[in-house]
Amino acid sequence: EAELTMTREQALQTKEKLEGQIAAAQAQIAEVEKTLASERELAAQEMAAMQQDKRESLAYVRALLSDMSALGGRKTDNGMLFNLGDEQLRFRISSAKLPNREFPILDQLAGLLTKYPSLTALIEGHTDNTPIATFRFPSNWELSSARAISIVKFLISEGIDPDHLVAAGFGEHHPIDPGDSEAAFRRNRRIELKLTSC
Repeated sequence: EAELTMTREQALQTKEKLEGQIAAAQAQIAEVEKTLASERELAAQEMAAMQQDKRESLAYVRALLSDMSALGGRKTDNGMLFNLGDEQLRFRISSAKLPNREFPILDQLAGLLTKYPSLTALIEGHTDNTPIATFRFPSNWELSSARAISIVKFLISEGIDPDHLVAAGFGEHHPIDPGDSEAAFRRNRRIELKLTSC
């Protein structure tokens, strides 16, 4: 009987110990499940935020491309290209000064750069291959550079961040029409704006 009693007490102690271990394990499982549920919730929120960001980015890009296309921009490998020829932006012969008249295209481009402040504009000046030799502009390259700088100054006056504007002159070295007619010269005398995202 003494042995039986001792065995029962040991069994009872073992049972209590096992029950305590089971209760501790269940508490740990509950804690892990709670942590997993919290992590799943956080992951779901992050996924929803990423999808929202993706939708917003896509909407932004679509709106940007639509606005650029409406102004006559053309998508290229180097960004969106705007070709401002004599019809839209005519400088006086051998002059880099913008004439005292309205240029709707420049106002529209300034509005576009204001609406999308992450854009950077490369403004390129191009001339025809007619030789020039004036005191102020001894070469077509210098004339084209000065014209590009005039456009940069105009855009800055409209509130565009100067850090997002770059001017470059190419003279007659990148013609879009290799002909020697007056029409070819007019096409080659141009300002090109290339817009890209920062």
